[in-house]
Amino acid sequence: SIEPCIKYLSDALDMKIINKHIDQYYLSGRKNLANCNIKERIITIDLSVVNTIRYLFTLCHEFSHFLLHKNVVIKQSEYETVSDDFFKYKSKKDNLITDRDWVEWQANELAVNLILPEVPFKAKVSQLLGEMGRTIDLPFYLGHHYSNYKEYNRLLDNLSKHYHVSRTMISIRLNYFGLVHDQKNTKGLSNWGDSFDKVS
Repeated sequence: SIEPCIKYLSDALDMKIINKHIDQYYLSGRKNLANCNIKERIITIDLSVVNTIRYLFTLCHEFSHFLLHKNVVIKQSEYETVSDDFFKYKSKKDNLITDRDWVEWQANELAVNLILPEVPFKAKVSQLLGEMGRTIDLPFYLGHHYSNYKEYNRLLDNLSKHYHVSRTMISIRLNYFGLVHDQKNTKGLSNWGDSFDKVS
């Protein structure tokens, strides 16, 4: 959950987590929702993110910058010109062009792995499927029956509440680990649930 993460960052790593209004916008009009001052060991998150499903991912994203990018310098122009629809978690590596693309992709990847590591995540999925009365054998097959999708949405809801992240992040993770097979959608499950929010 969120509170132990904040306590760990504060007690073990001497970091400060500050929730406050961030009055900063990029030239594109995109609001800066969070930032990490690596030198001062401070993560600041905008109040619009506090108490939302975006908070934990935003926190871990900024912490990932702290771990990975202490010696990285990105041109300000790359931050200023980034488009509003920028989000690289679902992008393939060959779609990453600028240094900023790589830095944000790396932070997103580490954040997701911190929140949803493979072994405990798979164990939780199996546990919830068992509680739902389904065979624990994976993958979870989605066919043409409404009941399958109803149960899948229930699984997304339960995992989202347990991990404090979006249904889309859960859906992508299930697909990534091969835990779900959608027989109707050959493009995968990335369109299920709500969308990732942009973080920087």
